[in-house]
Amino acid sequence: MLWISLVQMFVSTGYSSVVVFIILYTDQTGIENAGLFFMMSAVGTVLARSVTGRVFDRHGPRWVFGVGLCLLSASYASLAGWQTTVGFLVGAFVLGAGMGTIRPTLEAMAVNVVTAARRGAANATLFAGFDVGMALGSSILGAMAQAAGSYATMYWVDAGVVLIPALLFFGWVLPRYSKAQRTKANVR
Repeated sequence: MLWISLVQMFVSTGYSSVVVFIILYTDQTGIENAGLFFMMSAVGTVLARSVTGRVFDRHGPRWVFGVGLCLLSASYASLAGWQTTVGFLVGAFVLGAGMGTIRPTLEAMAVNVVTAARRGAANATLFAGFDVGMALGSSILGAMAQAAGSYATMYWVDAGVVLIPALLFFGWVLPRYSKAQRTKANVR
């Protein structure tokens, strides 16, 4: 279970830079009404979550998680490179869709590999990974943005850092998850 939380930690590391610094970024770029960012992100999250569960149930986590990571990377690139109100809102929507795809996927995986009695612990571990990533990301990426003098640089880095959870997920977590699922199916 800890292995799934490690992926969550790296996903939330990049996400923290948006949650913590988006208002300052709008000041830097001159984009007005930063509150619209959170509204568009919420719309993206709701729409993604409305389909993610069904796709996960039919096809498993591989495709769903991969799409979610692509969405996250695209959102960071949009924020960094398309510094207009439209780019800002597109980045927000795509970020919401990415997180609305990834978080439920990881949660479903976490509760699928434990017994019913351990589901609370699985959720707590997953949320701990999220919280650690938020703390680390906001500190490290904030220092990077300050050193670079640009939040756009930080978002370009985020777009590339998505490779870390991708490598962990596809190289380590997914094989372990698949093995745990096979073992669980054989026990039934």
